[in-house]
Amino acid sequence: GNIPSVGYKVFEIQPGTPARRGLAAQVKGETIQNLHYLLRLRKSGVISDLFDLRARRAVVQSVDGRAFNDLGSRDLDAGSPVSVENRGPVSVTLKAVSNDPIAHTVRVTLFANSPRIEIEDHIQANFADVKTWAFSLNLKAPTTHHEELGAILTAKKETRGGHYASQNARYDWLTFNHFADLSEPNYGVTLSNQDCSFFKLGQSSPDSLWETSPQLSALAGGQVDGPKLGILAQNGATDFRYQFALTTHRTAFDELAALRFSLEHQNPLVTGAVTGAADRYPAVTHSLLQISDKNVVLWSLKPSEDGIGQGLIARFWNVKNSALTPTIQMAQPIRRAWQTTHLERNEQGLNPVNGTLGIPFAPSQLNTYRLQVQP
Repeated sequence: GNIPSVGYKVFEIQPGTPARRGLAAQVKGETIQNLHYLLRLRKSGVISDLFDLRARRAVVQSVDGRAFNDLGSRDLDAGSPVSVENRGPVSVTLKAVSNDPIAHTVRVTLFANSPRIEIEDHIQANFADVKTWAFSLNLKAPTTHHEELGAILTAKKETRGGHYASQNARYDWLTFNHFADLSEPNYGVTLSNQDCSFFKLGQSSPDSLWETSPQLSALAGGQVDGPKLGILAQNGATDFRYQFALTTHRTAFDELAALRFSLEHQNPLVTGAVTGAADRYPAVTHSLLQISDKNVVLWSLKPSEDGIGQGLIARFWNVKNSALTPTIQMAQPIRRAWQTTHLERNEQGLNPVNGTLGIPFAPSQLNTYRLQVQP
């Protein structure tokens, strides 16, 4: 069942013989298929084929000699035989191990009731050159959107409807926060990214942005500005992890859907046993905080730097490009509230009404608040 926001739901596990369930996906050699996708993982760790069954179209293609989740392999079949690492009713995982072009391991997971594909990549050797994971898509002149620092940008110059300055700007490496999305007018692919800081579109250079390229290359590591800048040879490190997930959508780009998809991937549910005898919280389900408008996302929630006695600090992001005034409700009535700087300095007092707080947001605005609730 659905888990409430900033909360929990309790399930009881009883002894017995459960009903048999089918596998989440079917595997045949290097191919894996569920209700959403048919995918081929090669020995090199490259995904050479991906077919969207619901949309009835191929998702990936080779661009400039590189396919999908491609570290730069010269031979797609260089590596150990692809193996099934996990097979069950919830998910199935394929594993590929290769030394081309460097020692690395790839795990690809499909799920029973989800259009998400998870990819976990590892590089298991030191390197000094620039390495990227290429993701080449079967899209015609797509528009790329990506999350920057507190903004969702269109990767085009401002003279063509984007957010990038047409002069005095650098275009080769773009910020790769939670996600990037490449879309045609009515179809696209969202790529969730947990570990890479930058990506490149096509063959973009410092003074040339390949705005409509269907290829995104995530920076795995290296000194992109030459041998004297940055961290030499990864400071000797020999183990690197890169976590991605992707989904397709048969609609135009939706910034809220892309952001929620990436946050769900990167902030998975936590499970644990219920212990203790005191009933301090509801036995079945509980939600600490709720927001009346889904377009306003809870970005962080924590005790005040000065201690919990000074309240909770909550940061919200209005993802939409329009003004909104949502209502914030806590499990206990809000008795006092302040809008603060992002460094938690009070700026102005606010007036809760009936224990809830209505707060105005400008388009795409992030705001931080101090909330004190009734004990």
